[in-house]
Amino acid sequence: MITIIEAFAYYLDSQSLGIYRTNQVYSIDEWGILLDYMAADPPYAIVITTQEGEAASTVEEYDFPRVQIRIRGTTNPLESRRLAQQIYNSLHGLGPITIKDLEILLCIGLDSGPTYLGRDDNNRHHHAVRITPQLYNPERVNCGRSNTSA
Repeated sequence: MITIIEAFAYYLDSQSLGIYRTNQVYSIDEWGILLDYMAADPPYAIVITTQEGEAASTVEEYDFPRVQIRIRGTTNPLESRRLAQQIYNSLHGLGPITIKDLEILLCIGLDSGPTYLGRDDNNRHHHAVRITPQLYNPERVNCGRSNTSA
């Protein structure tokens, strides 16, 4: 099963909100989608990471991770803010949808739009979108089942 950050990367790519390549090599004019960390390049970057989420159900096969999508733009803050708003608009309320083999029942934005995070050392502006997806995860062991030993 793919991870939620991979699923969001594929989804944002399919919506033309960024470009996702598994080798994460991009040209300087592409909005590259990166997983887990903000690399120095490409200059325009969308980074998808997980954060602490809600407790998983012990009865039902659902998980509620928290995902942060961080957008690094240029010295013009409106570039990253506009893309962040488009990403928020495409993810908030999304579902049910299956991306590759990951079943997403519903995505909820944790804030009412993008959050401004400030500038980096190169004066490039950063914005973030936080989403909690509800995921169907049948691979968890003993979820809602009795524990019996053989």
